[in-house]
Amino acid sequence: MANDIAKYFLVLVLGIALGILIGLNFIPPQIIEVPIEIQVPVAETVRSAEMFLPAVTSEGAGVLFPFGVEVKIGTGKTLVDLGNLVFIDDTQSSIKKSHDAVAKVTGQDLRNYDITYFSNTIQPTVISGESAGAAMTILTIAALENKTIPPGITITGAITNNGSIVKVGAVAAKAKVIGELGYSTFIVPKGQSTDVLTQKVCEQTSGTENCNEVKGTVMAKDLVQNVLLTEVHKMEHKKLGLKIGLEIHQQLKTHKLVCKCPSEIRKDEPDFRIKRELRPMAGESGKIDVAALYEKTKKLH
Repeated sequence: MANDIAKYFLVLVLGIALGILIGLNFIPPQIIEVPIEIQVPVAETVRSAEMFLPAVTSEGAGVLFPFGVEVKIGTGKTLVDLGNLVFIDDTQSSIKKSHDAVAKVTGQDLRNYDITYFSNTIQPTVISGESAGAAMTILTIAALENKTIPPGITITGAITNNGSIVKVGAVAAKAKVIGELGYSTFIVPKGQSTDVLTQKVCEQTSGTENCNEVKGTVMAKDLVQNVLLTEVHKMEHKKLGLKIGLEIHQQLKTHKLVCKCPSEIRKDEPDFRIKRELRPMAGESGKIDVAALYEKTKKLH
C-alpha cells in the first residue's frame, strides 16, 4: 500500500514538472528594455566657421559675400556647395594649397576629415579662388578647433602650401567697401596696404566703346581710416589667440598671424561694433542678414 502511494506521488510530481516545462514553451519571451546613454565624442560632431569675404564685381566695385567651411570626421572628402558663387580660376588648386597650409600650421591630418566649402549668397558673385585662399585656411582652422570668427573681421589673400599669404588683386576696391560698411579689421597681404584704387574709364570711338582701367592716387589704407588695416605674410598656429602684432580680438582663438607690425595699423583702439546703419540688420548674435548686407553693398556704388 505504501509503495502504491509513493508511486502515485512520484507520478504526480513528474506530471507537474512535465506540465510546467511544456507550458514554458508556449509563453512568449519577455524583452526587457534597458535604456543606454550614448555619448557622442565632440570630434564626431559637425563644426563650421563663417565670415564675409571681399570681392570685386565686373564693374570694379567691391562687394562682400558670405563664405564658410564645415568639417566632420570622415575619409578626406572635399565637397563644394557654393550656390551662386562662381570662382574664375583653379579652385581645386586653391583648396589643395589651403589643405597643405592647414596641415602644416596645425599638425592635423586632414585625411581624417570631410571638409565642405559653402556659400549661401543669393546674388551671382564672381571671385578669384586664389584671393579666398587665406580665408579658406583661417576658416578651416577655426572649424577644426570649434572657434567662431567675430563679426567685423575679414581678409583677402592667396595662400601657399607652406602657409604664406601672398598678393591678390583689387585690394583698394575691397578696402573701399569694407571701410564704408564699418568693418573693424581688414587683413591684407604684405605690401598691399598701398595698392591704388583704379577706375574703369570708357570712351566711344567710331561707335565702339573702349574701356580701360586707370589708376588713381587713393591707396587702400586711405579708404579705411576707421579700420584696423594690417599686412600679413605668414600663418603660424597658436591656441592662445589671433595676433596681428597685438591682440585684435580676445574671442578669436585660432592661430597667429605674423606680419609687418604695427606700422600699418590705422586705429589704436578698434571698435568691433557694426556701424549704426547696419545694426538693424543684425540680431542679438551680431549676425547680419545676407540679403540685406548685399543690398546695402550695392547701394553704396
